Amino acid sequence: MKPIAFILIYILTLGINSYGQTATIKINRVTYVDYYEDFDSIRFYFNGVRILTADTVAKPIKLNKPFDQCIAIIGNDTLKYFTKFKPNEEYIITPGCCCAAFILEAKQNPSRGIITFKNKYKHDLGLIIAETNLDTVKMNQTKTMFADESAMCYFKPCRILLVETPYMSEKFDYANDAVDYDSLWRIQYQYRLAFTWFHFLHGEKIEVFYDEKTKSMNLKFRGYLTDAEYKKWSESGFE
Repeated sequence: MKPIAFILIYILTLGINSYGQTATIKINRVTYVDYYEDFDSIRFYFNGVRILTADTVAKPIKLNKPFDQCIAIIGNDTLKYFTKFKPNEEYIITPGCCCAAFILEAKQNPSRGIITFKNKYKHDLGLIIAETNLDTVKMNQTKTMFADESAMCYFKPCRILLVETPYMSEKFDYANDAVDYDSLWRIQYQYRLAFTWFHFLHGEKIEVFYDEKTKSMNLKFRGYLTDAEYKKWSESGFE
């Protein structure tokens, strides 16, 4: 009887674990207006599952470890990014605004998170999070930054960019003047070292690692912000 009981428990456990590793994603067209007509051309892939903006039924997504792999094909552009869905949670995709082609957020208690980088190299580096959060990370220094974003685009994918410090010079800032910014930005581009995209959903703590030899970036998941930590980071921005 004991072996049979053990097998039954094992099978039940497999079933529970299998169910626990699934989330659902649904398209929400309630906010859809003519201004966002390009939204209909976007194709989404989540861990290989294709979702079109015309889909009205929530689709189950089997989760990956350590991160879920996402692709959004927007016209001629392909955006690849990582995220971390939670088991048994529902996620909603809606049209974006002027600064985002789409918004993806958790149905319950969505929140942004933080990114930590330790500079182990022999010179200062620059860390840029999303569009406007940037700081110098000195040699042997560890920097943590909140992945803030504009209110209208709060839950769009977040770019994580590591650069040589000249990249952050004010001379590259657009000033609506007669400067040839295309040529200027080509110079700025040369100071980029590595980048990737991560989409924050539940206040994730993400640590960034940079391989100087291969010029590649890797991410590690370090848990979730508590309510108190989220309040601290969303108000202070960085340390």
